[in-house]
Amino acid sequence: MLMDVSVGICMICGERKPLTFEHIPPRATGNDHTVKLYTAYKEHGDGELNADAITRSMFGDGDLDDLKYRQSQRGMGVETICRDCNSYLGVNYVQPFVGLFNDVRRSAADMLAKIGGRKDQAVYLDLHGFPPLAFFKQVVSNFCATADGMLDCRDFLLDRENTDFPKRYRLHMFIVPDLGTHKLMTGWMSYLFRGGGVCCLACVEYPPFGFVLYDRGRSSRLPKRGGDITELSRCQWGYRPESMTLYLPIVDSCDRQPYLWGRYPESS
Repeated sequence: MLMDVSVGICMICGERKPLTFEHIPPRATGNDHTVKLYTAYKEHGDGELNADAITRSMFGDGDLDDLKYRQSQRGMGVETICRDCNSYLGVNYVQPFVGLFNDVRRSAADMLAKIGGRKDQAVYLDLHGFPPLAFFKQVVSNFCATADGMLDCRDFLLDRENTDFPKRYRLHMFIVPDLGTHKLMTGWMSYLFRGGGVCCLACVEYPPFGFVLYDRGRSSRLPKRGGDITELSRCQWGYRPESMTLYLPIVDSCDRQPYLWGRYPESS
């Protein structure tokens, strides 16, 4: 029996090829069950975006009964990457990511209990023998699969030793305390400021982690935020420091917009 295989432009290499399903987060994190993938468009009309629906689907504020969705039997993910790229990412970057993801998920409840759930909190994640570059590239690949216009990351991702992460980006990482609740992947979003200025960003959230990628090239203003892990991209392939500490802000339940994640106390 012939299988229905979609063909399109791979969002990693930029070539027109048959596309495969990319699990986000990786399947080995437990992302292998039936999920509902929601859109933010009104049930009837001409494709107009429903701002209220976007808020509810992103942050769990109210039910989602009136939102369009499609059901995926394979877990959360997208068909935007070709088989060759998917295989390369899987062989080189997935396992370090899965290891840290599962370790943090198991310890997240105790970690959050120690800080008492107060606002403007952060955790210091102590890592030993952790491969920072592989982890960083896995996260970047998730953004490339879900946010268009990132073909400038091709060489960085498809050469595991490449440390030339495009300078137009800034990547931040957070702890998301709402385990087992919402997951989120966005394309590029533009936040407009009163008096002028714009900040362009994309978000990927799968508890216990959340990530925000800022596009410097399309932003006139960037926020002061914690959790900047961009420097991990400069680490050499195979480098596993005996000790490394990541400072990761905790996303507060009041911070409904990804633009607000990681605010320093003095700027909140």
